[in-house]
Amino acid sequence: MTFIPVQRLIIVSHSQNHQELQLRMQTLTVEVTHPLLNPDAAILRLKGGLNPNLLQPFDHAVQSALAGSKKNLVIDLSETDEVSSGGWGFLLVVLGRVRILGGTMFLAAMKPDIHEAFELMEYHQDFILYPTVEDALKAGMTQVS
Repeated sequence: MTFIPVQRLIIVSHSQNHQELQLRMQTLTVEVTHPLLNPDAAILRLKGGLNPNLLQPFDHAVQSALAGSKKNLVIDLSETDEVSSGGWGFLLVVLGRVRILGGTMFLAAMKPDIHEAFELMEYHQDFILYPTVEDALKAGMTQVS
């Protein structure tokens, strides 16, 4: 398992009555696991926000998984709070990398607000989405093996 934290300071909101800025730290942690029953697969659990300023740990985890002969990826979004347009774009880049290697990539456990953006941007045409990581591993990975 690999944990790679990154932090940056962002503006969350403006007060209506005052021009006060509320600030919080935004992070992205990527946890990588290798399921024993799916030796060609890696699960990447994203914790935090996925946006252009926080892509480095995700890119590093993807590169490590693919270099370690994992050609199928499950991206666990159960603890992902935000995916910006740049984050979606990077997911498309990763999907392209995986396909070049003859593998596939599944998204799993997407929160409702992220799923809304996913549908609005019509990414359901590009990605295979499962309600849980277990469903992706059971149904999806057996389809490509």
